[in-house]
Amino acid sequence: MTSNLYADKFVEIVYDAGQSLLIHYWYESTSQMSDEDYQKTVSILVRVFQKYKPLKCLAVTNKMQYVVTPELQKWVSQQFLGIAAKYNGIVVSENIFTLLSVEQLMEELDEAGERTITRYFTDQEQAEEWLLSI
Repeated sequence: MTSNLYADKFVEIVYDAGQSLLIHYWYESTSQMSDEDYQKTVSILVRVFQKYKPLKCLAVTNKMQYVVTPELQKWVSQQFLGIAAKYNGIVVSENIFTLLSVEQLMEELDEAGERTITRYFTDQEQAEEWLLSI
């Protein structure tokens, strides 16, 4: 059963309990996102991860325009220590700077000791197929 957990102009968060799959869709409106907006959104995601403890996560960032700074990458990795999903499928952004910032964020998590299995995709359907096969 899929539940819509949160939505605003930047992101939508959905949870599929049957698959233990959390999905977050990032919108083009993130081009107008401030650092504070991003931190607020990540804090909401953290609470969702703490509550549902998903095994799998699909981050649909192909429309995301916000670029996560190195300082915020470190902050995000600290927020997700001990609660990150084991399997992460990321649909990558067309914006090269956003793509690099998302990849660096996942590297920060690994360096912080959070062992996850992450694959990057250009196609959402392929990402979903991989996560659903686990």
